[in-house]
Amino acid sequence: MIGAPVLFGRANVVFTRLVVPTSELLALHAEVHACRVPAGVRRAQKA
Repeated sequence: MIGAPVLFGRANVVFTRLVVPTSELLALHAEVHACRVPAGVRRAQKA
């Protein structure tokens, strides 16, 4: 499964994609992200 895009660095940014071996692990990544993102940001992302 191909997961979310990830950016590394500041001046020279490297764009990559997560490779996740199972859909269950990808779902876990989504749950952790949802727990860590402030509520106001989550509302803006859904709009």
